[in-house]
Amino acid sequence: MCGALLAATLIAGLQAAGAADRPPRALIQLRDAAVAAWHPALAGQWAIVHDQLTAMHAAIEDLSPQVGKADLRQQLRGRIEAVEHAVRDRRAADAAANVNWVARIAEEMAARYEPGVPPDVRLLAFYGRAAEADAAAHRTDRVKADLADAETVWRRVEPMVLQRRAPDAARQFSDALVRLEGDHANDIREAADAEVTAANRIAELFARPARP
Repeated sequence: MCGALLAATLIAGLQAAGAADRPPRALIQLRDAAVAAWHPALAGQWAIVHDQLTAMHAAIEDLSPQVGKADLRQQLRGRIEAVEHAVRDRRAADAAANVNWVARIAEEMAARYEPGVPPDVRLLAFYGRAAEADAAAHRTDRVKADLADAETVWRRVEPMVLQRRAPDAARQFSDALVRLEGDHANDIREAADAEVTAANRIAELFARPARP
C-alpha cells in the first residue's frame, strides 16, 4: 500500500514538473494565433486576420490571472486593440506590426515556463517580421533599426548556438540575416521568411536538451 502511494506521488510530481516546463495551452494558442495572423495582415487578408483575432480573444479569456505580469497583460490587450483598429481602417503594415508585438509579448510571458530558451533567442524572429512590416510601410529608418537590433541580438546568441554544437543552425541564421540586410529594399518577404525560419530553428534547438 505504501509502495503504491509512493509511486503515485512520484508520478504526480513528475507530471507537475513536466507541466511547469510547458506554457499554458491558452498562451500557446495566443502566440500561435498572432504568428498565424502576421502574413495575412501584411497581405490585407482581413477575413483570416479576423479569425485569428477571435482566437486571440478566446485565448486571453482562458488565460489564468497568474500567467504573466499585470503590465504585460495590459500591453497585450492594448496591442490586440491596435490590431483591431488597423484592421478596421485597412492599414496592413500597422496590423502586421501589432500582431508581431502580440507574438513578442506572448513569448515573454512564456519565458518563465521555458527557462532553457534564452530571452534573446525569442527576439530573433520578431526583428525579422518587424523589418518586413516596416519595409512595407516604407519606414526606412525603422527597417535599419530593426536590422541593427537583430544584428546586436545575434552577436549575443551566436556563441550560445555554437556552444550547443550547432554550427549549421548558426550559419543558416547568419546567412539569412546577411540576405535580409541586403534585400530589405527589394524582395524582403522571401528574405524575412528565411530569417524567421532560421530563428525558429534556433529556438527549437534551445527548447530541447543540449547535445553532450
